[in-house]
Amino acid sequence: MEQDLSILTPLQKEVYQWKVEQKKSYKGVAEELGLSPDVARRVYLRACRRLREWKNYHLDHPENDEPVAIPFTRGELEVLLGALHAFEKRLLRPIRRNDTDPYGMLPYAGLVAGELCERIQLHLYGEIQRHTKLRPDETSEITLMDNFL
Repeated sequence: MEQDLSILTPLQKEVYQWKVEQKKSYKGVAEELGLSPDVARRVYLRACRRLREWKNYHLDHPENDEPVAIPFTRGELEVLLGALHAFEKRLLRPIRRNDTDPYGMLPYAGLVAGELCERIQLHLYGEIQRHTKLRPDETSEITLMDNFL
């Protein structure tokens, strides 16, 4: 499995490709992209961090990609979803108020949490919602394997 550059923001990907594939200096990357050399360096280092985290998650620990079957009730999934939203919010707080991450400051775990939130919401509600309502009186059996692939 090769490194997945799609986990990088568009700016990170561009900086990373100029730096690695074109073997440009930070100053050269900055001139090509209209950035300061310091911004080019920070974006590149964040891209490298995110790629390292991806490698650690997928290649160093291949068991992370193995499906697991854990039955959850609908209420338990909604509690889990609320916890994931809180985790995402905490990660995004220092980044931007509009929850965007153009410079790639969000760690890879934040991307995984975001994707998991979306999968749970699609299963529970049939759509991705901004705010979820807890409905503990409803139950449904689900396994993580149902939505893994």
